[in-house]
Amino acid sequence: MHKAMQSLASLKQDDKLIPWTCRILLNCHRDWLRRQKEYRDIEDYEFADNSDPDRDYMQQDTSRMVRECIAKLQQKHRDVITLVDLMEFSYQEVSLALDIPIGTVMSRLCRARAQLRDQLKSRIDRPNTQQQYLRRVK
Repeated sequence: MHKAMQSLASLKQDDKLIPWTCRILLNCHRDWLRRQKEYRDIEDYEFADNSDPDRDYMQQDTSRMVRECIAKLQQKHRDVITLVDLMEFSYQEVSLALDIPIGTVMSRLCRARAQLRDQLKSRIDRPNTQQQYLRRVK
């Protein structure tokens, strides 16, 4: 709102206040995203004609399953695996962030990966018990 207050003199018509304010908020959000280096303009994306909805669905399903399995880990294991494998921190950075020795980072990471692997394997190996079956009705 600081930017809106600074630019209030540029508002020509009072009835345009809401769209004008929304535009400022949108621009502030875009600026914030750019600073986070997560923003990519729509022109940066390549649109492929060979998109595969089945592949896209499987990737989303796999991501969801991995997130659910990570959420089931103990907090200390979840912290380490998130920082090292997802956020790509070095062992030294994780050690400093969590205030634990590097050896502890390595052992927790090893245990977290093993637990995650076991959880994923058990989910893949067992049949889907939540699957709903269709039945014929006459």
